[in-house]
Order: sequence, then structure tokens, then C-alpha cells
Amino acid sequence: MKKYWLFIFLFFCVDITHLYSAAVLIFPTENAKLSRDNFNFIWHSYNQNTKFILEIAKDKQFNNIVYKKESKLFDISIEDQNNFDAGLYYWRIAEIFEDNPDKIEYSEIISFEIADNVKTSSEIVINTAADTSANGASDTLQSSSSEIKSFEKKDTMMVMQTDLMAEIAKMTEEIAILQKKLDEKEADQSKLNKQLINLENSLIIAKDENVKLLEKLNNRDKELAIERQNIKKLEEQLTAKNEELKKQSAAIIPVNNLYNEAVATIKMRETELTNLKLERNEYIKKLVLAETKTKEQEQKNKELQEMTLKLQQELAKVKQDYAKVLSASGELIAENDKLKKNFAGYASNILKDRLLEINQSFDSQRYSNDREYRNYILKTLENYEKINEIFQDRDYNFSLVVLYFKIENYNKALNLLNRLQNLNEQELRMKIIIENRLKISK
Repeated sequence: MKKYWLFIFLFFCVDITHLYSAAVLIFPTENAKLSRDNFNFIWHSYNQNTKFILEIAKDKQFNNIVYKKESKLFDISIEDQNNFDAGLYYWRIAEIFEDNPDKIEYSEIISFEIADNVKTSSEIVINTAADTSANGASDTLQSSSSEIKSFEKKDTMMVMQTDLMAEIAKMTEEIAILQKKLDEKEADQSKLNKQLINLENSLIIAKDENVKLLEKLNNRDKELAIERQNIKKLEEQLTAKNEELKKQSAAIIPVNNLYNEAVATIKMRETELTNLKLERNEYIKKLVLAETKTKEQEQKNKELQEMTLKLQQELAKVKQDYAKVLSASGELIAENDKLKKNFAGYASNILKDRLLEINQSFDSQRYSNDREYRNYILKTLENYEKINEIFQDRDYNFSLVVLYFKIENYNKALNLLNRLQNLNEQELRMKIIIENRLKISK
């Protein structure tokens, strides 16, 4: 990831700069949980000729400011994360106008939490709404294991130590040669002494760097041990979630069977009703013919009328039965839809939590340098975008936009926003920033 970004303010036909007097905070959002690997702060402003100051404090009144940095861009990435203790923090942007330095505009105040290890129970990847999440969870755990193994490269330290010893041996030979020249040429004694001092200083610096590298390696081994414990806990949580999903899926099957039986009963009743209507029509025809006949057929007409009355009574009874069947079928359909909605909502909440965790723990520098981590992020985006087409959730869609923005895939992020209608204020601000990035890249 690039360390600095260049923003160019583009004004449209209508001047809207006078509508905004302070910067708008975009990320992290209210009550977000950040890990030590993700210290990116993003905001936006429509004002011209201004500079921004990021302020982070332990209190909402900003009496205890722990971090302060100036920038002319719309984002700041903090590299000295270890200076922050775990706990609750508040951040805001102070905007200073170059043409009026005495004027300072402050943004709103947003709180966030820093934790040594951010944990969540929603680490499940589901390829489709009907499939179980067992395969997705396995892929997530395998990706996490590959991330851990990529850092266990102690061979690098051994190579550096070998190179350092070779450099020390080489410097020792140069010192011996300089000592001989010192005996032969006393006139150059001052120059040779200076060179010898420089070489000794280089050896001291190299030794100090070797000690620091060993300390970093020990600290990393401790962190990896903690990560292994967290992964084991996540495996147990995933197993429990999978069992719960299986029970919910099994509960839907009997309801579907009852619904299918009700539909078959309704079709059978409809067939019986149609046959009765045909019979009634035939009897009516006979009644019409009987009226034109002689008095001898009057008795037959009465019989036909009695038969018609019986048929009408039977028809009314069939209609009542049909209405009852329709009512029972409607209740079964409503119950089935309710179960499906509950299942879809449960899966959607799990996925939104997982996507939010990936977004908050995203490491841009690692994404640029680590191929395995980059492939893991791209594969995750591909799967979650397919799921987004099923659930059509705005918060879920916006989280995808932010993650595409972080990996600098602005076209993909803009396409996701363009699918929505009636963008809210947060989505509209994000769209303007993405369009500016695309124009800069061209």
C-alpha cells in the first residue's frame, strides 16, 4: 500500500463548498474495534486550502491527547501502534484554513476501542444461502494457519548473522593491512586512524542491530503462541455454530412436507368442485327441457328440482371444506416464510460480523508485501460478493465497498455503490471519494 495518497478536489457545476464547515469522519466508525495491525484513519472535506490535524485522546473532552499529527491528505496511517495501550479512545479532525490561520473547525467525535487481539464468534464463510458453513469455516482456518507459518522464518536471522560474521572477518583483514601501511607510511597515520575508528563504529552498530533482531524474533514467537490459542477457541465456536445451523435446517423439512400435502388436498378439492359444477349444468339443461314438455313431465321436473337442491347443498358444503383447506394452507405458507426469513437473517448477521472483522483487521502493508495474505483477501471478497447478491443488505454492501477501497480496487467499489438506489449520506460521501481516486489514477 502506498504510504501517502494525493487527493485533488474537483468542483462540479454547482458550488457546494459553502455547505460544509468541518471534516466528515469515515473510518473507523463509532464503537469500532481495532487491532494493532490496523491503524488507518480516513475522513473527507469539501473545503479548499486547508490542512488537517488528527487528534486521538483518552477522554471525550480531549484533555488527555495521546497522539497528534498534521496532514494535507484525507487519511493517516499510524506506524507506531505499540505506543497505544488497549482501551477506549476518541478521535477527531481539526481543520485549519491557510487564508485564515486563526480559524479552526473541529469535526464530530467518534470513539473506538484498541485490543491486543480482537476476537469474534462469527468467523464463518458460506458460499450460498442453502449450503452449510462447514467448508467456508475450514478455508478460513487454513488461511489463518498459512498466515502464521509465513512469519516463522527464522532462517532469515541465521543468514543475517552469517553475513555479519563475514563482514566482521573482512573488516579485521582490512585493519591488519592498515596497520602495516601505518608502519611504512607515518605521514598517513592520521588518515588511517580515522578509517580504523569508522570500521570499529560499524562493528558496534552491526552488533546492536543483531541484538534488536533477536528480541523481535522472541516477541514474534510469543505472539504466535497466543494466536494458536485463539484459533483453537475459534474452532470450538465454529463447531457449535455449525450444529445449530443443522438443527434449524432440519426443522424446516417437516413444515415443507405439510405444505406440500395441503397443496395436494386443495387441488383434489378443486377437481371435485369442477365435476360438481359440470353435473349441475347438466341438470339445469334437463330442467329447461322439462318445462316445455307436458304435464306428465311436471313430476320429473319436481324430482330434478329436488336433485338440484341436494347438489347445491353438497356444493355449499364442498365450498366450506375448500375454504378451510385454503385457510390451513395459508397458515402453513406463512409459517414456512417466517422460518426461511429467520434462517436468512441469522446467516446475514453472522456474515456481516465476519466481514466487519476482516475490514477492521485489514493490514495494507501486509497486503502489498505478502502474496498469501493478498490471495486470502481476494478470495474472501469473491465469496462475500456472491453472498451479497443473495441477501441484498446495505450495511453488508457498504463493508464490501470499504474493503475494495482499501485494496485500491476503485472500479469494483464504485460498481457496488451504483447498484443501490437512494444512497444515504455515508454511501454518497464514499462514492465521491472513490470517483476522485479514479480521476487521479487516470
